Amino acid sequence: RLLVQTNNRKYPLVGTEFESEEKEQLSCTEEISIMDDGTFLRNLEQEFAKKIDSSGDSDDLPWRPGMCAFLSNFHDVQSFLIGNITALLQNAEESKRDDNDGGGSKPFLNEEEEVLLRFIFHLIIFLDSLTSSNDTLAELREKVIVPYRNDLLLLYLEHLMVHKTLWKFTCLYASLLPMDAMINSLTQFWISSVHDDNGRRMILNQARDYLSEGLDLVILRKIVRAHISAESESDSRMNMNSSSVSMMKRFTLGVERGLEQLIPQDDLIKIHSIRWLCIHNEHYADALVCANMLLRQLLLDVDASGSDEEIDDWSDDTNLRTAKLFKSRFLPRDFVGKALNGGGILAGEEMSEASANNMSLKEFQDYLHEFEAIGCFLEAHSGYEAWKDLIVSLSPTVPFHTNSKFAPGSLESEIAMKRDKRNYIQKKRKHGLALIKVAEVSYQSMMELLTYESGFLVSDSTEPGIVHPIDEIRERSTQMHSLRSKCLSLVVFLTYRVLTETAQWMNDFVEDIVQLFRDEALDILQRIHMIQDDEDSPSPFLPESWHAKTFVLSDALNEKNYGILNCLNGEEIEYFQSLMNDTAKYLKECEERSI
Repeated sequence: RLLVQTNNRKYPLVGTEFESEEKEQLSCTEEISIMDDGTFLRNLEQEFAKKIDSSGDSDDLPWRPGMCAFLSNFHDVQSFLIGNITALLQNAEESKRDDNDGGGSKPFLNEEEEVLLRFIFHLIIFLDSLTSSNDTLAELREKVIVPYRNDLLLLYLEHLMVHKTLWKFTCLYASLLPMDAMINSLTQFWISSVHDDNGRRMILNQARDYLSEGLDLVILRKIVRAHISAESESDSRMNMNSSSVSMMKRFTLGVERGLEQLIPQDDLIKIHSIRWLCIHNEHYADALVCANMLLRQLLLDVDASGSDEEIDDWSDDTNLRTAKLFKSRFLPRDFVGKALNGGGILAGEEMSEASANNMSLKEFQDYLHEFEAIGCFLEAHSGYEAWKDLIVSLSPTVPFHTNSKFAPGSLESEIAMKRDKRNYIQKKRKHGLALIKVAEVSYQSMMELLTYESGFLVSDSTEPGIVHPIDEIRERSTQMHSLRSKCLSLVVFLTYRVLTETAQWMNDFVEDIVQLFRDEALDILQRIHMIQDDEDSPSPFLPESWHAKTFVLSDALNEKNYGILNCLNGEEIEYFQSLMNDTAKYLKECEERSI
């Protein structure tokens, strides 16, 4: 009733303008639907015998000759179909070739050709259902249906894919294709045309309704891996036309527009491709695998050459920034929890046909360990950057102002001096504690990475898993080994930099006190630190306490269980040893100082 009411309006909704014709067709075919094939064909022949004379004058509709041929003689059907199918395929190919040369994105068939395509395609499907159980129609099947069915089906699928209002039918018709052709066709379509979350959700729901169980995940794996492994934007889009590229750019500028502008377009497309695996809970385990792939790629692409004077700390690298934004802002909330609880993981090693797309629990734990380890590195580097930003902006010196309007030695002068010292001590303590807090967090996070349980980015998985081919497993193992060496080497020297430069800042911090208060410097420092009489631990306001931590770092490097020295080359080991020699000299100088 709603469709009828809508259709009576002056401007009907798209899709409802043919409602009356569809109802008429349904009523006319109601009796036909219960007939057997033989009765149906005899009735068609009798009906045609009555109207054969008048049909010759009505050639205005493109399918009329086909219906006449179908009702009169199957040999006419054969010639009609072959001629029109060949013409349709040829015209479509020429139109698409011209479209690619011109850079446009218009439909490759005109309106009449689309109508003819729809009619012939569904006629082929109908005849296919007849010939499969009728030996008398074997010639038609051999000469028309077998050679042209799949090509025509692919052409009709392309027609559906061009019109967004028809996307909901693509999975239904694609399910009629052979397995490989179906997967390739849908993969190409989803990559080139579907770029927003609503479209992804609608398409996936259709796939789960019409395709065999698990095929949607097979296609999604191909899509996400195609994007991530693409060398450039053009590779990932698989020859997309300019309109599709423009559409993708519009949809990738989503919720956090300003944030996404910080990310290169190629990487942004890779990031958004993982959203395909974040729609249904049972796909989250695969989303975890692909997230690791992208994070490894981004970190391996970081330029770590640095300069001759010092090691580059990666702070200005776009790839590192993209990796941090991807993990913290683009992955869904509770990403790991959803991967753990959403399914897609086998508790045991026993396999069944229904679970052929699932990972074993051992595989999942290995990928989860990798994701957490990379997260630990990103957090450690963020802690280092917070320390770096603070130490360059926070001065270790504080101006000391005295009130000169009181006479020297007077009671008022003494009270004013105490007040000025108290203000100075409070400001110094505030500055010192601010740096101590950030430096300690940075130091602890990097030491946590260096002493990572079971080793940072160490994987025992070298055999092919249930769903991941041996080539992918080997590539992952190689990448993890390279990334482990690259990250640990960086973190070793960043940890040393945090400790030594904090120690130097504290040295200037103490020297400022000594220069201002001379003999009272020790008392001022004790009041800043608020040292208790029974406290034996070194004050974090003294530089030697930070120099001493470098020996904890050195011990971690020499610990065989962590395998850190294996990640450093000979020059790096020699350089670190020279740095530790310098630290020993600094500690000796601190011990010789009176305060």
